[in-house]
Amino acid sequence: MLHHLSTSRLISIAQIEGRVRGVGSEFILACDMRFAARESAIFGQFEPSFGVIPGAGGAQHLARLMGRGRALEVMLSAQEKQAENNS
Repeated sequence: MLHHLSTSRLISIAQIEGRVRGVGSEFILACDMRFAARESAIFGQFEPSFGVIPGAGGAQHLARLMGRGRALEVMLSAQEKQAENNS
């Protein structure tokens, strides 16, 4: 489903005003545009804390959107990150 969303010809937009983790994070990463509230949006991938790579494309989307270095920091730390800017 998430692959279909990311490759669809339809435009998908996500609005984030709270915590997104796991498949919720992977869902918003598959959208074409994301708007996050600076005060309350928190992103996280908890799978690495269990030694598991996110299976729905989270790692690929993070690397494409954030760059390899920042994506590795997010993935390997398994910590939640506050939204820094709208993207």
